[in-house]
Amino acid sequence: MAKRILEFFPHQLAARKGGAYTYLYNLKQEIKDSEEVKIVFLSDIVDLQKSNSVHNPPSALKNIFKKFIPEKVLNNRKVLKYLDNSRKIIDKNIEAIELNDFNVVHFHEAIDILRYEHLLKNFRGKILFTPHSSIPYHMELLAEVFGLKKSGISATVCKKLEEIDQKAFETVQQLVLPCSEALEGYFSNWPIIEILIKNKPVHYLLTGCPPALPLKTKEEVLEHYQIPKDSFIVSFTGRHSPIKGFDLLEKAAEIILKDHNDIYFLVAGNKTGIEQFQHQNWIETGWTNDPASLINASDVNISANRETYFDLNILEAMSMAKPIILTETGGNRFLKQKINTSGLLFIETENVDNLVQKIKYCYQQKEKLTALGSQNRLAFEQNFTPGLFYKRYIELYKNI
Repeated sequence: MAKRILEFFPHQLAARKGGAYTYLYNLKQEIKDSEEVKIVFLSDIVDLQKSNSVHNPPSALKNIFKKFIPEKVLNNRKVLKYLDNSRKIIDKNIEAIELNDFNVVHFHEAIDILRYEHLLKNFRGKILFTPHSSIPYHMELLAEVFGLKKSGISATVCKKLEEIDQKAFETVQQLVLPCSEALEGYFSNWPIIEILIKNKPVHYLLTGCPPALPLKTKEEVLEHYQIPKDSFIVSFTGRHSPIKGFDLLEKAAEIILKDHNDIYFLVAGNKTGIEQFQHQNWIETGWTNDPASLINASDVNISANRETYFDLNILEAMSMAKPIILTETGGNRFLKQKINTSGLLFIETENVDNLVQKIKYCYQQKEKLTALGSQNRLAFEQNFTPGLFYKRYIELYKNI
């Protein structure tokens, strides 16, 4: 009988949402009949209910009173309310699953382990966990959802928030990571993790993804954004957040565009409020389900992350034979040390001058970029195709 694996992620998978959504979507596309392993996705066996949380805007009277309440107290309330609501979001359809019908339950988000830990009490199989964030989930939540730093909430509330990750890493029995470097952001920001995973087996399984296919030609993109054909184009297709280094790219672009009117920046992603820079050659495209067309139209792609887990954006740009400027952090360190290609151009983390110099280098050596990009495509085909990704997963589950 085939070993049965449950990929526990209570959301509909999506090709262009990032994180576990896209990671598992890519895996699912490669699923084939196997006599030894059967991979089951939670979204295929459960009618997932959308949360019906209703946001009632505060009354005018409440807004008046808020002016007299310290900001940290208000922040504490927001975080505690979020945590309380998160614990209550339990899908009854999921609770009806008999987990012991599976040999392995593989979690992909820390908050799910906190919500559904009661289902694991009598589970006789193995519990795996793959985190998908570049820093601990609770810290990403604080930064990305609330726009706060630890100093913006009390130590007590911060401790409660931290319980999300602590419970996850205490509960799971084994970890599955793309590489050892992927948890760099955890070790540097949350040292307790070293104790929590000290005696747990860790499996390394390289991520893979389909080659990115643009829906528009380069000529169509240039025409749409009114960019001259002989321009040098830099693309960025990540979240507008400090973790993704968006602010560093803005600063680099400001320096470069003072002296180069033939360089353009194509910047994808929804605005988040941190945007500062404006220039006619700095083109924000907004959210797109076709980042491949922007990458395809560019001469070089940028990934200026402060912290990195293992970025699918980088793999997609490699599949399109584009040279990439990227920071030497997290999973990127693995690429530098283990993947044989000169098309990955590394810079120091949080070094704007280094980023400026590397963009200028690409601008001055434009005739060499095609060859560099071709090396990235070859490295992608040798290491990161969806077929290889699926094969590695089957081998992992067979041997656990």
